[in-house]
Amino acid sequence: MLFLFISYGQNEENALLWEISKKRVKTSYLYGTIHSQDQRVIHLAKGALPFLYQCEAYAGEIILDPNDAIAAFPFLIEKDKTKRCKSVFDKDQYEQIEELVKESLGKEMLLVLPFMSPYMTALMLNIPSSMTENSEAFLDVYFQEKADSMGHELISLETLASQFAYIQKIEISAQKNYLLEFLEEKEDIDSSFEEILLMYLAEDLAAISQELISASQEDPLFTEEFMMSRNQIHFQGMIAAMKKQKTFTAVGAAHLPGELGILNLLRQEGYRVTPVSLK
Repeated sequence: MLFLFISYGQNEENALLWEISKKRVKTSYLYGTIHSQDQRVIHLAKGALPFLYQCEAYAGEIILDPNDAIAAFPFLIEKDKTKRCKSVFDKDQYEQIEELVKESLGKEMLLVLPFMSPYMTALMLNIPSSMTENSEAFLDVYFQEKADSMGHELISLETLASQFAYIQKIEISAQKNYLLEFLEEKEDIDSSFEEILLMYLAEDLAAISQELISASQEDPLFTEEFMMSRNQIHFQGMIAAMKKQKTFTAVGAAHLPGELGILNLLRQEGYRVTPVSLK
């Protein structure tokens, strides 16, 4: 779900790693991630490993295991036949989608396309080629594997079902229009991702927030309800974990800033949040 984030309000706090402290609670840490296996991202994250090793537990958006690729497959299939691409689009539109899917994702995906929803198809097409061609571990998995090697407890803040449930709630007309607009624009996905990646490497949360706020005007998934509920889920999961043991939490970077972001939610709960340099 690499960019399914949005933040609210202006924010000048630019850091990916944060120390979370409060009286009678063990000091813990929060790291803002990006769903990427780019070696520049991994190199930057290595600066956080000493803090991860100090902890007793690791909390991630979803704790992944080798079976998750298989477990995720059923979620690609839209159960309502009237909401599948084959039913939603006319013959010419569907042929355009087929061509783009074949070009971007490979002809094998054409076997699944008739059963997918328009939004899920657009989501798959939005994956940069650098991700599909790179076999290295994503940042989330990198942290998880390091934590597991240290014997840390692994805590999943969400489930695959809960994440995909948000997509299934999107009105089919909005899904259709989103994919059609994607076909018309045919933007350079790799170039757009590189721009966001450079913002991330600069730890510029404010710039990432503004970029994704702009994107939210086009993407039907980016609703206030979507972000508020996910921020609250992450926040509540963090609080529960930190009350028990020293915890290193890693969630999408754009969940951190803003009035409704996790950093502000922590402050409102009486926690002190302090940026930590990765350099």
